[in-house]
Amino acid sequence: MTGINNYKIFNCSRRGSSHIEKDIVCQDSSAKYYDANCRIFVVADGHGDPSCFRSNVGSKIICETFISALKVFKKNIIDSNLFDSLIGSNEKTENIFYQLKVNIASEWIIKVNEHFKNNPLSDEEKSKLDDKANTYIQDDKVEKFYGTTFIGGILTKNYLILMQQGDGHCFIFDGKGNCEEPIPWDERCIANVTTSMCDSDVVESIRHAMIDLNKNKIVACFAGSDGVEDSFPSIENTKIFYMDLIKTFINFKDLERNKFNKILENMLDELSRDGSGDDISVAGIIEYKAVKELIPIFEKLKECVILEQKIKKIEDKLISMSRKRDNLESNYIKANNELELFLIDYEEAKDEYREAYSDFELSEKLSKNIREKILETYNEKKCKFEEIKIEKEKALAKFELIKNEYEQYNTKFSALETEKEDLLKRKKGVNEDKITL
Repeated sequence: MTGINNYKIFNCSRRGSSHIEKDIVCQDSSAKYYDANCRIFVVADGHGDPSCFRSNVGSKIICETFISALKVFKKNIIDSNLFDSLIGSNEKTENIFYQLKVNIASEWIIKVNEHFKNNPLSDEEKSKLDDKANTYIQDDKVEKFYGTTFIGGILTKNYLILMQQGDGHCFIFDGKGNCEEPIPWDERCIANVTTSMCDSDVVESIRHAMIDLNKNKIVACFAGSDGVEDSFPSIENTKIFYMDLIKTFINFKDLERNKFNKILENMLDELSRDGSGDDISVAGIIEYKAVKELIPIFEKLKECVILEQKIKKIEDKLISMSRKRDNLESNYIKANNELELFLIDYEEAKDEYREAYSDFELSEKLSKNIREKILETYNEKKCKFEEIKIEKEKALAKFELIKNEYEQYNTKFSALETEKEDLLKRKKGVNEDKITL
């Protein structure tokens, strides 16, 4: 596999545009550590809940705690001769990671309580305490003031180990350019609701994933706070953001790394301003030479995502149009049936009118009484014919309006179906091109 030193590590946290407008501190934090044998990175997202008014401190402490715990974990566990054999057993592996989670959670709680002890509530903080916050003090749960989530990882010679508590997303890119989320998702994290380091079941809510780099080459890994994905309409767009981040990264050599950091800051500022408005943190690792070779694949993947979104947009439009199209078709059929009935009545009335007119013309030699009855019948048939003729014209006009509306709408519907088919063909072609790269 690729040597550790070929992996570049980075981290960046930026204050959200909405936080700047409202004069709220940056509640995100991020950190990294690297030496000749490992890379450790972490991002943390402090809660925006008013009762978590020290979440900015909590996020910083979990970053420090994570790096400290993973350094010890590497030295005592990963570097031991027993580690490779231990991970062959699911039960032993789970026990190893469970203890690591216990260490991280307990150390964070100890540190935030120490911080609270050394930094009592200020008058300003006391003035903002609500009933919920007062309960935290009474129940000796002051860690609730420091609520945060985190995502982090450690890269060693043979393994990439990833851990997460709460929301946010972690993506890995393998040697073929495939992008995946290896850490199991917590279904309790929905919209703005997330689990937290300050929860009573925090150990159970920390998830992990371990990747054997000898079996699956990883060329890049990104951990991002939820301010990233909340800036995009879909996870696929979030993946494109990280692909673009890789492209930006490879444009800078080692001597220009500070330029990349500045570009990254600007990217995150723009992302927050145009997207979520939230604080944004990103950290991770990139293997320069390997990802450089994947850029053509990323371009194809990006094109596929764009095509998929266009297809999805058309499919949604077709679904929304289908009901109206069905109603218009139903109205068209109904109007056509009504018109056909009027045409039948019209032809019958016309025949009766002509017959009555013929009888009237032949009635000159008949008696006056008979002639008057024939004239009366003739007038009745004529009136009936004129009335049905008017109704027929109305039905015909109505039919033409409904027909035109239906045909115009159906033309639009068919055009969208054709566009969808064209996009599907383009997508198939892009996928075939990607396979040949």
